[in-house]
Amino acid sequence: MLKTMLMYQSDIPYKGVKLWDWKNGANATYFLTVPDRVEAMSGRSEFNTVGNRIRKLALDKGKTADLAFFRLEGMDRNCMFGRMDFVESLLRRDVRGIRLSEVEEDGKIVVW
Repeated sequence: MLKTMLMYQSDIPYKGVKLWDWKNGANATYFLTVPDRVEAMSGRSEFNTVGNRIRKLALDKGKTADLAFFRLEGMDRNCMFGRMDFVESLLRRDVRGIRLSEVEEDGKIVVW
Protein backbone atom coordinates (compact mmCIF):
# COMPACT_ATOMS: atom_id res chain seq x y z
CA MET A 1 0.00 0.00 0.00
CA LEU A 2 2.84 2.40 0.81
CA LYS A 3 4.28 2.10 -2.71
CA THR A 4 0.92 3.03 -4.19
CA MET A 5 0.52 5.94 -1.77
CA LEU A 6 3.95 7.26 -2.74
CA MET A 7 2.98 7.08 -6.43
CA TYR A 8 0.08 9.45 -5.77
CA GLN A 9 1.65 11.67 -3.11
CA SER A 10 5.43 11.37 -2.94
CA ASP A 11 5.79 13.69 0.07
CA ILE A 12 3.65 11.59 2.44
CA PRO A 13 5.42 11.19 5.80
CA TYR A 14 5.70 7.63 7.09
CA LYS A 15 7.54 5.54 9.64
CA GLY A 16 8.76 1.98 9.21
CA VAL A 17 8.72 -0.56 12.03
CA LYS A 18 10.31 -4.00 11.93
CA LEU A 19 8.16 -6.69 13.54
CA TRP A 20 9.85 -9.89 14.72
CA ASP A 21 8.34 -13.17 15.82
CA TRP A 22 11.34 -14.62 17.67
CA LYS A 23 9.56 -17.88 18.46
CA ASN A 24 8.81 -18.71 14.80
CA GLY A 25 11.70 -16.81 13.21
CA ALA A 26 9.36 -14.71 11.06
CA ASN A 27 9.67 -10.98 10.49
CA ALA A 28 7.88 -8.26 8.58
CA THR A 29 8.13 -4.53 8.04
CA TYR A 30 5.10 -2.40 8.85
CA PHE A 31 4.73 1.15 7.53
CA LEU A 32 2.65 3.75 9.32
CA THR A 33 1.63 6.66 7.10
CA VAL A 34 0.59 10.08 8.33
CA PRO A 35 -1.88 11.53 5.78
CA ASP A 36 -2.94 15.19 5.90
CA ARG A 37 -6.01 16.08 7.96
CA VAL A 38 -8.53 18.14 5.97
CA GLU A 39 -11.65 20.02 7.06
CA ALA A 40 -13.81 18.73 4.23
CA MET A 41 -17.09 17.78 5.88
CA SER A 42 -20.02 19.19 3.91
CA GLY A 43 -23.10 20.81 5.41
CA ARG A 44 -25.07 17.86 4.01
CA SER A 45 -23.56 15.56 6.66
CA GLU A 46 -26.12 14.28 9.15
CA PHE A 47 -25.54 13.66 12.86
CA ASN A 48 -27.56 11.81 15.50
CA THR A 49 -29.84 13.79 17.84
CA VAL A 50 -27.08 14.26 20.41
CA GLY A 51 -24.70 15.47 17.70
CA ASN A 52 -21.79 13.22 18.59
CA ARG A 53 -22.11 10.55 15.86
CA ILE A 54 -22.21 10.91 12.10
CA ARG A 55 -25.19 9.13 10.51
CA LYS A 56 -24.47 10.24 6.96
CA LEU A 57 -21.12 11.65 5.89
CA ALA A 58 -20.89 14.06 2.97
CA LEU A 59 -17.62 15.62 1.77
CA ASP A 60 -16.92 18.91 0.01
CA LYS A 61 -14.89 18.03 -3.10
CA GLY A 62 -13.56 21.57 -3.42
CA LYS A 63 -11.49 21.01 -0.28
CA THR A 64 -10.12 17.60 -1.30
CA ALA A 65 -9.70 17.71 -5.10
CA ASP A 66 -5.89 17.81 -5.11
CA LEU A 67 -5.41 15.05 -2.50
CA ALA A 68 -5.39 11.37 -3.46
CA PHE A 69 -5.97 10.38 0.18
CA PHE A 70 -6.46 12.17 3.51
CA ARG A 71 -7.87 11.93 7.00
CA LEU A 72 -10.89 13.99 7.99
CA GLU A 73 -10.36 16.74 10.57
CA GLY A 74 -12.72 16.39 13.51
CA MET A 75 -13.38 12.70 12.95
CA ASP A 76 -12.29 10.53 15.86
CA ARG A 77 -12.35 7.24 13.96
CA ASN A 78 -9.07 6.06 12.50
CA CYS A 79 -10.01 5.98 8.84
CA MET A 80 -8.60 7.34 5.63
CA PHE A 81 -10.44 8.75 2.62
CA GLY A 82 -9.26 8.32 -0.96
CA ARG A 83 -10.08 9.48 -4.47
CA MET A 84 -11.60 6.81 -6.65
CA ASP A 85 -8.51 6.52 -8.89
CA PHE A 86 -6.32 5.89 -5.83
CA VAL A 87 -8.73 3.28 -4.42
CA GLU A 88 -8.97 1.52 -7.79
CA SER A 89 -5.17 1.46 -7.96
CA LEU A 90 -5.05 -0.23 -4.54
CA LEU A 91 -7.59 -2.82 -5.63
CA ARG A 92 -5.67 -3.58 -8.84
CA ARG A 93 -2.58 -4.26 -6.74
CA ASP A 94 -4.52 -6.68 -4.52
CA VAL A 95 -3.90 -4.69 -1.32
CA ARG A 96 -5.31 -6.54 1.67
CA GLY A 97 -6.44 -5.47 5.10
CA ILE A 98 -8.62 -2.56 4.02
CA ARG A 99 -12.38 -2.11 4.25
CA LEU A 100 -14.21 0.21 1.85
CA SER A 101 -17.40 2.17 2.49
CA GLU A 102 -19.37 4.72 0.51
CA VAL A 103 -19.46 8.46 1.22
CA GLU A 104 -21.36 11.26 -0.52
CA GLU A 105 -19.21 13.88 -2.25
CA ASP A 106 -20.94 16.85 -3.88
CA GLY A 107 -24.09 14.79 -4.33
CA LYS A 108 -22.28 11.73 -5.77
CA ILE A 109 -21.47 8.49 -3.95
CA VAL A 110 -17.75 7.79 -3.64
CA VAL A 111 -15.76 5.11 -1.82
CA TRP A 112 -13.60 5.58 1.25
